[in-house]
Amino acid sequence: MIYLVTGKTGAGKTYYAKRLADEKKALLLVLDEWMEKLFVPDMDTSKVPDYKWMLERIARTESLMWNVAASTLRASRPVVIELSMTTRAQRKQQVERANETGGKLQILFIDAPQDVRRRRVEARNKRNDNTLSYDVTPEMFDFVEGLYEDLDASELRVACVVNNF
Repeated sequence: MIYLVTGKTGAGKTYYAKRLADEKKALLLVLDEWMEKLFVPDMDTSKVPDYKWMLERIARTESLMWNVAASTLRASRPVVIELSMTTRAQRKQQVERANETGGKLQILFIDAPQDVRRRRVEARNKRNDNTLSYDVTPEMFDFVEGLYEDLDASELRVACVVNNF
C-alpha cells in the first residue's frame, strides 16, 4: 500500500505523514528531508532559492524515493510518501509512478486555510524546527502559493481530503 500525502505549504503534511507511517508501520519518505541532506548544503541560503535549480533536484530526488518505495513494496511493507506536488501535472506524474510500482494507492490531501498555514510556517520558523535548515520566508510562501493548482473534480474523486486546522 502506498499512501501519497500532499497539500500546500504549512498544511501539516509532514506531521500527518509521520503519524500515518507510525500507525501503519510504514516506511516514511519525506521529500524535504531528502532535499535537506542531498542538496541544501550546496545552496546559497542567503537568497531565495533558484526555482529551476530546485526543480531539477526535486525530480532526481523523487525518482530515488520511488525506487526505494518500489523495493519496500516488494518486501510487503507499506510506504508513506510526502510530496508537495503543486501542479496537476506533478500530481498525475506521481500517481503514474505509484501505479508503476504495482502497489495500491491512497492519496491524502492535507488541507488548511491559508491564514492558518501562514501562521504555522511563521511559528515553525521561530521555533527553528523546520525540516529544512532555512526559514520559509513570506516571499517563499507567497511564491509557492501562487504556483499551486487546486485539486480538480477528477482528483477530488480519488483523494481523501483531510482538514487539518
